[in-house]
Amino acid sequence: MNYSFKIINSSAGSGKTFKLAIEFISKLLVTEDDNHFKSMLALTFTNKASAEMKDRILIYLLDLKEQRNDVIKELVLKKTGLDELYVVKRSAKILEKILYNYSNFNVITIDSFTNNIISSIDESDHNEDSLVELDSDIYIDLAIDELISEIDGNEELKNLLIEFAKFKITVNKSWDITYDLKDFSVFIDKESNKDQIEYFKKMDNNLLSKLRKQILDFKIKKKHEIISLFDRTLNMIYENGLVDSDFRGGYFPKYLKSQLNDDKFIINESIENLLQASQIYIIKLLKKLKLRELRQLEKT
Repeated sequence: MNYSFKIINSSAGSGKTFKLAIEFISKLLVTEDDNHFKSMLALTFTNKASAEMKDRILIYLLDLKEQRNDVIKELVLKKTGLDELYVVKRSAKILEKILYNYSNFNVITIDSFTNNIISSIDESDHNEDSLVELDSDIYIDLAIDELISEIDGNEELKNLLIEFAKFKITVNKSWDITYDLKDFSVFIDKESNKDQIEYFKKMDNNLLSKLRKQILDFKIKKKHEIISLFDRTLNMIYENGLVDSDFRGGYFPKYLKSQLNDDKFIINESIENLLQASQIYIIKLLKKLKLRELRQLEKT
């Protein structure tokens, strides 16, 4: 137990927080000073890990005080070599001291630690609060530039980015994808999104590509079905004696003809509203058709 500092470095999920909490508590128990926790420092990378470790230390101290966790008790007794009754009493005392002096309970992130050091160095005549911030824009821009410069080495990624640029053009946006890459980089850089990023890391790398292919195949299939419907609609219009002028401005049949070319196919909101013609307009069109038929019969 005679060390000034200790580094625990291991992979995610391997029990670092548990190990650190036991080490922290054991170090407190073997010292006679009840306020020794004020002289101790535990560093983590994230705020989430810091909060979790604080909770663990307090919970384990309470477990020792209440004698309700045999696993923690055995580990601490083995590491410290102390008497069980002494550990119970010391745990109660230390827990009380920490709760009454919580601001001195130094389980913090590395960023917070360095910020505290800089804040404590007052080189000016006035005591203003200081804040250390990382300008993420700089390294994000560099990462995007490096990605684009080396894109030829990854054909799959290259094709995806080209397809994305083409898609942006179809929705009347700039083809430049750097803005989108930067927005995405800012998203994955935020600690609050860490769980989502870890979730996607565990997914099959080809899953999104497979889903994209399925969606594109479905889109092409439905587009061909709609074009076929347009063709049948035009045939039905002319086979029943209607002409383009029977439709308001002749727009509807003109639109159907323009969409028979696969490259020009498009459906927007105004066109969708036109295709979903109101019942009143259809009734008027049918009455007009019947009237034309009656006049033709009168002539014969």
